[in-house]
Amino acid sequence: MALPPLPPGVHIGSQLAPPSLRWPTGIAPIDRFLRGGIPRGTLVELFFPQGGSSLWIAQLLWVLPQKGILPALVDGSFSFDPPSAFPPEHYPPFLWVQCQSLHQALQAAQELLHGGDFPLVLLDVVGNSLKELYRVSLSQWFSLAGKARKGSSTLLVFSPLPHLLPHGERYCIEASFSWEDLLKPREELWERFFCQETP
Repeated sequence: MALPPLPPGVHIGSQLAPPSLRWPTGIAPIDRFLRGGIPRGTLVELFFPQGGSSLWIAQLLWVLPQKGILPALVDGSFSFDPPSAFPPEHYPPFLWVQCQSLHQALQAAQELLHGGDFPLVLLDVVGNSLKELYRVSLSQWFSLAGKARKGSSTLLVFSPLPHLLPHGERYCIEASFSWEDLLKPREELWERFFCQETP
């Protein structure tokens, strides 16, 4: 017997969201890496084993408000630094939730997704300890994914660990930077990223 069609944003296994359900960011390297953009109404994990997550976060927060999209950043370890991310006195509009622990960050993400007022919620847990991350249960991640689907929002998790999440799309983002690279324009740094989807 055939199963009934799945609701929008719900996919079986590692099936990718179709282009019609993806949200182009307008940032060419990100859209290329993510096969056309960020999938809507789901949970996506970006795993950064060698760093570089701050560049992705800053770029998304800078570009998306210019398209009329207000993003929210849940900063899991109070580590985001706007002065190093944006030009002086030109901060883009976004909601910044500063957290002292992973527990606070997960609670904040739950609240933001529950309200449904933010189409994109960035959850940065790269700076949190591995001990904290290993304590998060699968049911907590499932709950966040459910909130994202219900509110038609996307939860984009920036993680230091692979396979942190129970389901959803996962991408391993690798980069190799030197101290000298930090002085180069961001446009040049994108060429040093390599992205691959992981099962």
